Amino acid sequence: MRKLTNRWFVFAVTVVAHAAATGGRLAMSPDSQLYVRLADGGVAAMLRLHPLIWTKGLYVALLAAARALTPAHWMAIMIAVNVVSSGVVAVLLVDVVQRASRSAAAPLVALLFYLACYEVIQWMCFVLTDPLFCAASFVPFYLVARRILIKGEPRRPLLLAIFVLLAAFVRPPGIVLVPLVIFGELVLVERRISPRAAAAIVAVTMAALFFVRTAVMDDPARWPFAFGKSKIVQFSAIEKRGEVVDGRRETFRPPVRSAFDHAVIAADRFVRFFQVTTSGFSRAHNLVNAVYFAPLYALGAIAVLRRRDAFVAGLLMWIGAFALFYALTVLDFDWRYRGPLMPHFIALAAVGVDVLAGRSAAQRGAVSAAPRFFPSG
Repeated sequence: MRKLTNRWFVFAVTVVAHAAATGGRLAMSPDSQLYVRLADGGVAAMLRLHPLIWTKGLYVALLAAARALTPAHWMAIMIAVNVVSSGVVAVLLVDVVQRASRSAAAPLVALLFYLACYEVIQWMCFVLTDPLFCAASFVPFYLVARRILIKGEPRRPLLLAIFVLLAAFVRPPGIVLVPLVIFGELVLVERRISPRAAAAIVAVTMAALFFVRTAVMDDPARWPFAFGKSKIVQFSAIEKRGEVVDGRRETFRPPVRSAFDHAVIAADRFVRFFQVTTSGFSRAHNLVNAVYFAPLYALGAIAVLRRRDAFVAGLLMWIGAFALFYALTVLDFDWRYRGPLMPHFIALAAVGVDVLAGRSAAQRGAVSAAPRFFPSG
């Protein structure tokens, strides 16, 4: 157990395990081919494309550097980036769980859940943004969580800003981190807004987003700006076909006939963000997911019910915000976009382990325990 306090040990175990999980296989996908074309075309070629493509700029630049450095082995470099990114996530995950709990079992369970997470492992062998985005987007949560958990932890606005920008220029969902970090600092750390007022703000904001989004999906002409117009038209056409999860026909609904139908699809997509089995998966895939997610979700539910503190609130806020973002945009094939949120699900489950161990930091009143956030009663 003590070895988990050694960051290099956690990093090494994760790198070895996830490198071995690739089986030495280097794989490309349709997105990979696009990134290669962008990398070979240079900055000018990328800037001629849709502005949302620019948000892949950091990854494309990294890919271009790898191809220039070693034309014969650039794929191996990109897979190494994946594995190293995964090692960084594991280190931060174990560290934050250690600070949020008093049970020695909690960080161990967190590491084991992460090492065994298929939704993380499956992307290790691909030339894709997923592992790098997972690392870049987890750092801002980690920095906010440290401020929640450690009394007197200093603010690091520059570091926060850097990693939010890094995440935003690896994948478009990185932009969600901007309001999350601001809200986390103001509400969960500094308590400038009361929990009830914060809950009201979140509810009103979600309702407004849902209303505006439903209106423009029903009729893209209602969107008054040029920026994002083409994507809105694209998403609207996809929804009008009844598509819920990209490429997963078993999730599709009847073709949309009204604005209400658009709202139903968005709500369905939000729920399906948490879905783990589907008729489109093989029996083995469904079994693996059921065995993995059943305890993960059960332990997370225990944490939510029993540890009503700012750390748990932060985890729920991060998971909920990204689930809403994908509900309002697109939920990718095989729930690809859920992968970067798996460290948050795992941290929540680890808190559940801590609760079951009867040694919750909040219950014991330890100095490092997260302050109570939700009102009692």
